[in-house]
Amino acid sequence: MSRRGGGDFDVHAATQEGGQWCIFTGFIRHGRHLGGRAHFPQHGDGVRGTDLMAAFLVQYYAGREIPGDLLVNILPRGVGSIADALGHWAGHRVHLESPQRGPRKRWMGMAVQNAEMALSQRVRSAGSGRRHMALLQEFLDLGRLPVRVECFDISHTRGEAPTASCVVFGEGGALREEYRRFNLRGIQSGDDYAAMEQAVFRRYGRLHREGLPLPDIVFIDGGPAQVRSAASALASLGITGIRLCGIAKGSGRRPGLEWLHVPEWTHPKQLPDDDPVLLAIQEIRDEAHRFAITGHRARRRKARQESELDGIGGIGPKRRMALLRAFGGLRRIKDAGVDDLQRVEGIQRELAQRIYDYFHDRGMRS
Repeated sequence: MSRRGGGDFDVHAATQEGGQWCIFTGFIRHGRHLGGRAHFPQHGDGVRGTDLMAAFLVQYYAGREIPGDLLVNILPRGVGSIADALGHWAGHRVHLESPQRGPRKRWMGMAVQNAEMALSQRVRSAGSGRRHMALLQEFLDLGRLPVRVECFDISHTRGEAPTASCVVFGEGGALREEYRRFNLRGIQSGDDYAAMEQAVFRRYGRLHREGLPLPDIVFIDGGPAQVRSAASALASLGITGIRLCGIAKGSGRRPGLEWLHVPEWTHPKQLPDDDPVLLAIQEIRDEAHRFAITGHRARRRKARQESELDGIGGIGPKRRMALLRAFGGLRRIKDAGVDDLQRVEGIQRELAQRIYDYFHDRGMRS
């Protein structure tokens, strides 16, 4: 194994700020940087970097491919034992080192910078998240500081392919790994109320059954009717203690003119467009909207591709999926020749000709 800057190795750089740790992992293959990821391991107060790195390496490489060289900026406690354990898992010798010079030291320096930036951003986001939670607690008159907020949005095009999104925020900001999308079923075209009720029911029915944390606040992109639909879903599940708040677009659907609807209020409220509470709510609502739109577009695109292929005689679900997998989408299927189409499993010459003719003899449908 090369000991220079080339070769295959992983780089793990640990840094701390304000009692929090970040370990950035970079992937170097054939001397090229192939990206990396920041990790924020859980730990007790006053944990030592040597202990943190030891625990991280063992957890990180459980079930993962392990290169022969691992670079760390903090050598783990019991480095020899850990190298032996990793080597046993990998089936080859694993070398752990903290580079002091040359190209590998430069790789480590880049990883340390990435770790510092990721941790600094997380610390700032956490501070902002805690401020937002405090603002929402006061505005919604909650008895304690909320620790989990979720928001729903429904997206469709003239009732086609309705999709619900649920985004999740905590004290540290957005919890993207916990976002969920729901492809809604059996909804009459344009019935946003039924769509919202189904999405809320499915989301919290599962959390309730599995004993997972429920949110303190649920925002609904919509007015009082959508809020009532969400409340009906929660009531049917026997769930209480969640504060609902609808975010209805105001005149001209302009940001800053939203009306906020809470079942416990006698009248809705409209906040000044620069109010910190409104800005925090808008941030959450806009993230739900973005997440819903991307999911809906993907579902609509897939549905249209499938429906157009279904118009060709001899194309059933299996052949349709085989074509889409082979070509990656409808556009490339349209551009394919008969010989290309025939190479797909299950597509004989006659059917390949029929597919080609469908898209060419009829004016290259789009």
